[in-house]
Amino acid sequence: MTFFLRNVKAISIGSELGLVYFIVIILGMHKLRPDYNPISRYISEYAIGKYGKIAASSFAIYGLSILGVGLSLRQTLVNRDRIDETGLIFMAVWGICGLVSSFFKVDLKCKPFSLKGAIHTISTIIGLIASILSLICFSHTLSNTASHNDASILYLAWMSGTMAILELSLGWILFLGYLGDLSCKFQIEMPRICFVLLKCTGIVERSILISSVYWLMRIAFWMIRRG
Repeated sequence: MTFFLRNVKAISIGSELGLVYFIVIILGMHKLRPDYNPISRYISEYAIGKYGKIAASSFAIYGLSILGVGLSLRQTLVNRDRIDETGLIFMAVWGICGLVSSFFKVDLKCKPFSLKGAIHTISTIIGLIASILSLICFSHTLSNTASHNDASILYLAWMSGTMAILELSLGWILFLGYLGDLSCKFQIEMPRICFVLLKCTGIVERSILISSVYWLMRIAFWMIRRG
C-alpha cells in the first residue's frame, strides 16, 4: 500500500511540475512574441516561428501532465463505478489530444489551410469536448465519493461542475470564432457574429486553459496531500 501511495504522489508531483512549466513558458511567450496579440491570436500559434520549439514542448508537457493526473486519479479513486471509468477515458482522450496538437502545428489565423493545421484543430476541439465531459463525470464521482464532513472532496466536486459549465460556455464562443477563421480560409459565408468572435478567440482560449490548468493543479495537489 505504501508503494502504491508513493507512486500516486510521485506522478502527481510530476504533473504539477509539468503544469508549472507550461504556465511559465506560455507567460514567457507573451513577452518573447509581442507581435502576437494575446486577445486575438491562438496560443498554439506560438509554436510557429521564433521560439516555436520551446512553445511546442510546453504543449507536449501539458498533454503528459493531463495523462499523469488521470493516472493518479485512477489509482486514488477506490470506489470506482461506470461513470468513474467514463471520466477517466475522457481524461485520457483529453491528454492524448494535447500531445497530438503539440506535434502538428496550427495554421496561422486567416492563412491558407493545411493538413497539419486541420489535424491540430480537430484534436484541439476533441480535447476540449473531452475535458468538459471529464469534468462533468468527476463532479458526479467526487460528490458521490465524499462524506458529509469531507469538505475538500465536496469542494472539488463543486469546482469540477462549475468549471464544466464555464468551459462549455466559453467553448461555444471559441467554436464560433473557429468558424470565422474557416470562413476566411475557404471564403465561405458565415454569420457576422463569427467574425466578431474571431477577434477575441485568443482571450477565450486562454480563459479555458486557465480554468483547466487550475482544475488539474487542484486535483493533483489534493492527491499529493492524500499521499
